[in-house]
Amino acid sequence: MTTVGLSSSLVHLKDELKNLGYEVYLEDEINFPVDVFIYSQDNGQFSLYSTAQKLDSLTLSNTNTDGDFCGTLLIDANGKSIDDIKLIIENRVYSPIF
Repeated sequence: MTTVGLSSSLVHLKDELKNLGYEVYLEDEINFPVDVFIYSQDNGQFSLYSTAQKLDSLTLSNTNTDGDFCGTLLIDANGKSIDDIKLIIENRVYSPIF
């Protein structure tokens, strides 16, 4: 099952993502590597750098990651619908701009 970490400012997406079948955790609940981390920089207060450092250190220090773990996909939720986010998670990539 895909694990999703959410920035605290996006708590309103937690139930929607759970209903889509994802295991969802707010950033202060994360103590293990996650497949996806969803953030939003529209409030000007979020530090992606510090969260990325935390996710990196969790990946390096956790010996229980399975062989299929291939890093954390970072998604900026700003301007994206839940359907857009689901598509990005399923494909593990953003679609081309053009």
